[in-house]
Amino acid sequence: IRGAGDLLGPHQSGFIDTVGIDMYIEMLEEAIQKKTHPEQEEKKPVTEKHANVSVSGYIPKNFSANDYDKLDLYHQIENIRTREELDAYAAGIVDQYGKLPKAVQTLFLKKKLDLLLNEPYVQSYREVNGQPQITFSTLFSSQVDGVKLFEIFSNISKDIRIRYTNNTIIATLPRTKDALDMSIQVMASAWEARKK
Repeated sequence: IRGAGDLLGPHQSGFIDTVGIDMYIEMLEEAIQKKTHPEQEEKKPVTEKHANVSVSGYIPKNFSANDYDKLDLYHQIENIRTREELDAYAAGIVDQYGKLPKAVQTLFLKKKLDLLLNEPYVQSYREVNGQPQITFSTLFSSQVDGVKLFEIFSNISKDIRIRYTNNTIIATLPRTKDALDMSIQVMASAWEARKK
């Protein structure tokens, strides 16, 4: 392969150096699959919802001297699909690096918010004038115990406003410095209010 350099060693160059060996192999396999079996329908990518939040989560320069470790951390977090996996991975990172800087903690919180946003009972998340607004799905909203939901949200914060509009429950959270944590709590605990 021209420009590939040392495929499996540390001295990669050209295209492989740019995309990484794993991505390159995946792209190569897809290209071979298309050429050998053109009649097979392409896999539809899973569309995930991502929360657009006003806080930044990133890995600061002083977290690790090795850029590969930082890239791997981003890659691992992006590929996590459950809250349990995320919690286990975060615990492993704490074991490896010690107490996490606020920016790295925020990176994990943003991922947790994204995972909750992709739960079937959550329709959307957005920030309106700095206040998080969570809209729950129509199905969940029609099957929830409203009194129990109100109690759960009141235990999190007395300032959470709940309204029922267009067959959906919308929770508006107060503008606070821990709004990301509160949003996660609201989404995670709402499921407990469903009628059984």
